[in-house]
Amino acid sequence: MPKGWEIRAGRSLLGWNTRELAKRAGVDLSTIYRVEASGNKSARGQGRTLENLITTLEKHGVEFIEDGVRLVRKPRR
Repeated sequence: MPKGWEIRAGRSLLGWNTRELAKRAGVDLSTIYRVEASGNKSARGQGRTLENLITTLEKHGVEFIEDGVRLVRKPRR
């Protein structure tokens, strides 16, 4: 399960602000704040909500790896 900082890092790799991720993942902006604020703890969210965040980031080229995150391909616009 990605940590809050990894969600934030993945978003940053794509050049997205919190509003952009919320819009693309179909979640409330406060959800992004809550998930990213979890820092070094595993990101918490309702199952489907967190899955939406992860899937959205992965769809655009972010890969969650052990203890980190990386961009594996250019993001689709």
